[in-house]
Amino acid sequence: MKNRIYQEPKIVTEAVKVIAGLSIKTCLKENKSQELWHTFHSLKKSIKGQKTDGSYNIQQYHHDFLRDPFLPTTIFIRWAGVEVNSGEDIPVGLKQFVIPRSKWAVFNYVGTANNFGVFANYIYGQWLPISSYTLADGPHFEYLPPNYPGPDDPTAQEEVWIPIK
Repeated sequence: MKNRIYQEPKIVTEAVKVIAGLSIKTCLKENKSQELWHTFHSLKKSIKGQKTDGSYNIQQYHHDFLRDPFLPTTIFIRWAGVEVNSGEDIPVGLKQFVIPRSKWAVFNYVGTANNFGVFANYIYGQWLPISSYTLADGPHFEYLPPNYPGPDDPTAQEEVWIPIK
């Protein structure tokens, strides 16, 4: 991914999204994402009122996210979920997460999870500092389409949503 030129993001204002899913407290060093997604996929079919066939990979970072170095030991909350029509559509065993109405920079990413760090460095280290935007406090998330082949597939595509103001 070195010397790669990335497309400019779309800037959108999006309404509230109600998510039904599971969450864990984790860090990159002790990444428990695979366990989270395995458990979530076993429950996904029980969720009524899904608005899309895709899934959401959500990260809740500390409000000082970019002020402190993001290390492999930095703790954050990760969610695996789907968008639903309302909080009433959430079955027992799953929780509700609300993505607030906000302005977002939406990037398209193609590649493996292992190469995502290079892309994230581009967003936070290159694009954001020279853009007319600053990072807003809020969740960061990826929308994974229904045909998402998995995090180890180099052709995997996802939308990366970054809260901005």
